[in-house]
Amino acid sequence: MLLARVRRTIEAHGLLAEGDRVLLGLSGGADSVALLHALRALAGPLGLALEAATVDHGLRPGSAEEHLLVARRCSELGTACERVVLSLSPGPAIQERAREARYAALAELARSRGANAIAVAHTRDDQAETVLSRLLRGAGLRGLAGALPRRQDGVIRPLLDCDRADVLGYLASVGEAAWVEDPSNRDPRFLRTRIRTGLLPALATEEPAIGASLARLADEAREQRELVEALADAVAIEESPTIEGLRALRAPVRREVLRRWVGGARPLGRAHLEALEGLCLTARGEARLPGAICVRIEGGRLTRAALPTEDGGAVEEA
Repeated sequence: MLLARVRRTIEAHGLLAEGDRVLLGLSGGADSVALLHALRALAGPLGLALEAATVDHGLRPGSAEEHLLVARRCSELGTACERVVLSLSPGPAIQERAREARYAALAELARSRGANAIAVAHTRDDQAETVLSRLLRGAGLRGLAGALPRRQDGVIRPLLDCDRADVLGYLASVGEAAWVEDPSNRDPRFLRTRIRTGLLPALATEEPAIGASLARLADEAREQRELVEALADAVAIEESPTIEGLRALRAPVRREVLRRWVGGARPLGRAHLEALEGLCLTARGEARLPGAICVRIEGGRLTRAALPTEDGGAVEEA
């Protein structure tokens, strides 16, 4: 069943095409082992070239042995596997920092190998945890879309329509019994762990299918997001857009246009977008955004300027 679901997910979202070279980002966990087996089984029918990598964050003992486990299984299945070693230091936001460093390392390796996709093993259970964690943090529709089947940077999630039961059933069907779980997945300091071990089981007592329901919510949010983005594509974004033109847009489209107009490496949070929208609707005040950017209204148009530097330097146009 898992193999059929993975293929449907690949085809429904256009994740892969014949001739693609795919880098598998693997850990030693059950989900990653299932991803390896599934894509190895589909590589021939879909015309894919596969290689794999594990990322050692340098945060705990035993990680080298996990790589050896993955590398051995990859070798048995005819797939090359490379170990990427990072040197992260423990401290605040370690999970976020580790995730960013891991994706950056995989992206660099994919470029060097000529891979045009990076497959990771996020499942429907992971999607449920993502949706709940973002909901708790006050996310809007964009955040509730959760983990996307395909990101703009080429990261794909072929297992996103499969749950833990699918994974374990598939591993049993292929005679696979060797995997290890990251002990940090049981560390209650992390929000995801508390959601996985506390909140989701509590919700499941009221609705056993809560995981599937949250995954459907993410799907619908993603579809709505894609619709808003398509409508925003039709809007010509000027250097200094007019307040009148922005007011004429429907609110979700206006927010997406404002997001694109600001640009920048750091995404805008809900509070920043609400500040910008309030500025448009009231035509008064200013909005301060990440990256030391200040937005004001001049002559009925939005303008951006860099805030003064600490040494008292003059404000420059952004």
